[in-house]
Amino acid sequence: MERRPIVLEWRKIKNFSKKYSEAEFIRDRPAFVRECLVAYAKALKRSQLLNEPQLPMTEYMRQRVKEWLMTNDTIGNWINENCELGENYREQTQTLYNNYTRYCHLSGTQALKKAKFNGAMRTRGIEPNKTIKINGKTTKGYKGIHRIEKYDSDLY
Repeated sequence: MERRPIVLEWRKIKNFSKKYSEAEFIRDRPAFVRECLVAYAKALKRSQLLNEPQLPMTEYMRQRVKEWLMTNDTIGNWINENCELGENYREQTQTLYNNYTRYCHLSGTQALKKAKFNGAMRTRGIEPNKTIKINGKTTKGYKGIHRIEKYDSDLY
């Protein structure tokens, strides 16, 4: 089978070195790379929803994309490593969020703010800020999850 190359147009930023200082660029590079990766993940999700033709992907490329998305899913990795899911599980809101932020700190990733964290949990079917009972006390918490990995910084 013969393959034809796909030509992508690439544009340079005119006067880049005059507009941006190299020191600032180097300082802000990690944030820029993270923004690019987040934008790439969003673009991949959007492209999966389109009915239009997409750039062809081999099975190997699909597998690499899937691995990349899984590797960069901090909440999914945290749940797999530190939590158990189940209908009868409950965990206090602040305790679970503290556990997540501690995991992010130890793994060198940026933790989501609480509102975005709650949204991400909701998309996984875990409802935040429900009135629940833990040890006979009524509190705000998550239904359907509890932590198995405990850190000293967690609230008890």
